[in-house]
Amino acid sequence: MAEKKSLPLGLRRCVDDISNALADVAEGRDGFPQLYEAVQSAVSAATSLATAATGDERSAANFGVIIGKNLKDLRTQAGWSQERLATAMADLGFGWKRITVAETELALRRVTLEEVLGLGVLFAVPATWFLIPVDGEDDLEWPQGQLDRSTVTELLFGRGGKLGVGGLNWSAPARASGGRRRQRNWRPASDLYRYDPLTGEKYPTKKHNS
Repeated sequence: MAEKKSLPLGLRRCVDDISNALADVAEGRDGFPQLYEAVQSAVSAATSLATAATGDERSAANFGVIIGKNLKDLRTQAGWSQERLATAMADLGFGWKRITVAETELALRRVTLEEVLGLGVLFAVPATWFLIPVDGEDDLEWPQGQLDRSTVTELLFGRGGKLGVGGLNWSAPARASGGRRRQRNWRPASDLYRYDPLTGEKYPTKKHNS
């Protein structure tokens, strides 16, 4: 039998969190949100340890991972829960539930291009926002080697291409949502594009928002 390796403290805590969440599920309690968060934290911690060990600052990621990271980043900036985002996507006509959001953020399901467009509508950002690796963190997996952010951006937009911007006054998402009158704060964009008087920043903030 292979010798059992000792886990670093950070990973042991993640494993404990996963165990506690599984226990809640087994006892009939809703432990799925905690379980998904614990799994994501464990994967992130393990990736950080691997990066530190190899000295490589960027990891290779497929589009599913990149979309999931970008989605969670925007959702967190907007202060929206997975449940609330799932409801907004369902209102657009997509059969999303909270678990759909969790699986998308963890890259456990394949995301359609229509869903990416739908997320762009809700967050009032170009759909390509979700496809571009975060600068300094990930490169795109590619058969001929990893592609960095600038290369991916050019392949999406053409030579010298640049990621565009959106905003609450951008009319395309309104047209894509059917132009129906909706209740206030029906989409996370209303909370994403806000002014923070403490930092003076206008959201969304992101390493590749340029």
